[in-house]
Amino acid sequence: MRPTFSVKMLLVALLLLFVVALVVQLATQWHTLQGLAYHTFGKLDTAQRKFAQAVERDPDNLYALLYLGQTYLQLDEFDAAVARLRRVTELVPSHHQAFSLLAASHAAAGNYPAAAKAARQAQQLSPGREDYTLALGRIYLASGQFAAARDTFLAVYESDTANRDLFLGLIAASRALHDDEAALTYLQSAARRFAADGTIALELARALRGKGRSDDSLSAYERATLLAPDDFFAAYEYGIILAQRGESPAAFAAFSHAAALDPAYPHLPGAFYSLVFAFKDAGQTAAAVRALDAAISLQPEAREYHYQRGMLLRTLRDGPGAIHAFRQAVALGADSAELHYALASELIAAGQDDKAETHLDRTLVLAPVHPYAHADRARLLARRGELQAAAAAFREDLNVTPDDFYSHYDLGLLLAKSGQFELARHHLETALAIDTDYPYTCTALREVYAALGRGSEDLPVHCDSTSQPSQERLINNP
Repeated sequence: MRPTFSVKMLLVALLLLFVVALVVQLATQWHTLQGLAYHTFGKLDTAQRKFAQAVERDPDNLYALLYLGQTYLQLDEFDAAVARLRRVTELVPSHHQAFSLLAASHAAAGNYPAAAKAARQAQQLSPGREDYTLALGRIYLASGQFAAARDTFLAVYESDTANRDLFLGLIAASRALHDDEAALTYLQSAARRFAADGTIALELARALRGKGRSDDSLSAYERATLLAPDDFFAAYEYGIILAQRGESPAAFAAFSHAAALDPAYPHLPGAFYSLVFAFKDAGQTAAAVRALDAAISLQPEAREYHYQRGMLLRTLRDGPGAIHAFRQAVALGADSAELHYALASELIAAGQDDKAETHLDRTLVLAPVHPYAHADRARLLARRGELQAAAAAFREDLNVTPDDFYSHYDLGLLLAKSGQFELARHHLETALAIDTDYPYTCTALREVYAALGRGSEDLPVHCDSTSQPSQERLINNP
């Protein structure tokens, strides 16, 4: 019996449906394969689009959903990852890989209860997978369940002591539980097993340092810097412990290495600055300047660094360098009387009186009772021959610092030159009472007494015939 027309149509329809289904399946597989290729080469955005096209054609395609969820996780699109991976677990409740990825997605999103639940399901479905157990331990650790994390890690430790992540997990859990002895024990075991691991060497150094074992921690830090030469914190912390031990040159080298790795680290300028005073106290002024230069290169806006550099260069008798450093400091801190005064003092020493006077005036505006600026200004005025103004400035200084030997002495000489011998005598005798050892005070007094018509027998008892001959010292300090 021959098929009727309606039967033929049905057969044709079924054939067409089969062809369409085949085309859809092939297209889905093609998009999935394209996605895998792009994913392999790290082109995650393109891979995500291909996997999404596959899911659009076949919403329940297991592999397309799984790979799409994994790619969303890698792209930090956690909600999208959770939705696709949860669908995989609904389609195949025994799919342990999907539960593992789902746990990672929940954990990355901060949903630790859901993450732990999914991780436990993955662990139960594939109890032999240590990586699933370690992932569960890390989730417990991240969520603050430190005892559960430790117990989870220990379950693996009983059968496998060659897993680096296991040791790191046990160390972190022990520290969180304030069990420093256990943490140190695990670290020492890990350091022996993974002898070439710089991260573990650094963690061991930190633990030893925390226990106050300075020599052991120093050796561990040195080893960490050798094993991990590109680890900033290994170099930086090695420098810190060297500095604490007073090994300043080695500390400087360690900090310099750290600066080459990460010059933006905010505490690094202060680390170099801490060496300045150690070098200075050891009499290594040039090394102190190098440490300051390093600090300034990292934090050029720190006016204190420029000021201290000027002070060190002054010690080295590098006047131009000191002036430049003080100028830099003033440019960064024009409201500081001390910075203006430091620059003025160096300009005076360089004979640049006009420029010095500008900064002395600014010093006195900012600090009207500055203990030295009035006297220095008086000496500048005297050098210009403005004797009355100089005398007034000396008196201003003595109002601020009445026991200033040099102001009394210089004012006495100034008054003597002006013919005011009685006032000169008063200030010179006051200077003598403050400092009986200065050799020229008595010779100046002898001349003043002579001008007043008084003999040597009237001089104060501290002055005798052995006093040095007169040597003019008008305004200039000895």
